Amino acid sequence: MKAENPDAILFFRMGDFYEMFFDDAVLASRALGIALTSRDREREVPMCGVPYHAAGGYIARLVKEGHKVAVCEQTTPPGKGLVERAVVRVITPGVAFDPELLDPKTNNFIAAAHVDVKGCGLAYMDATTGEFRLTELETPAALGDEVRRLRPLELVVQEDLAAHFGSEEFPVKKLSQLGKHDFDLKVASTRLKDHFKTLSLDGFGITGMPGATRAAGALLHYIKQTQKAPLDHVERCIPYSTADYLVMDSST
Repeated sequence: MKAENPDAILFFRMGDFYEMFFDDAVLASRALGIALTSRDREREVPMCGVPYHAAGGYIARLVKEGHKVAVCEQTTPPGKGLVERAVVRVITPGVAFDPELLDPKTNNFIAAAHVDVKGCGLAYMDATTGEFRLTELETPAALGDEVRRLRPLELVVQEDLAAHFGSEEFPVKKLSQLGKHDFDLKVASTRLKDHFKTLSLDGFGITGMPGATRAAGALLHYIKQTQKAPLDHVERCIPYSTADYLVMDSST
């Protein structure tokens, strides 16, 4: 379970508790102010835990600090032998539906960005409302301005390009990575068409926006992957151009 979610703190359900182990336990015990114990006498397996009925508050604290949390539940009743388990959702700073994590006065945006020699693509979504928009920008500097304007809580990028997004130009709580395959234009287009149940993306007005299409397809895939849900309430993607608006910089 941890190998499938290497960048998340794994909340592993064991009876009436969610347990965390190894580095996750060390990190969580410090962040949450809970006791760090051990699974074995030699203390080689650090462990900490929280009651399952109070887990929401603890998860909210971790996510607000910029961590991802993978919730692993028991999927078969306790009995003889090992209980089967599965990660049922991954809660991230940019994808959260829990009331403890949502500010009713602001959008909870998550964004994805793609950069290549042809330009930059950006897509963002509020997973709670289904708002899904995308745009193309000419330079990384312009992309940085738009990210600062939107202030997404999480930014999804291609793993081999992540170094370009680690500066002050992209001030986000969480930088998450996907493989190059997920930003492939054909793969991204197919995922968007499959989701919207269309044969073409022409009706959305995004023809000729390859960078934005890459970012949008990757973002949709990432959110579905973390939430283990089809996102049926996301019914369309809307393109926009910053040239259509008076652009104010982040300080303004």
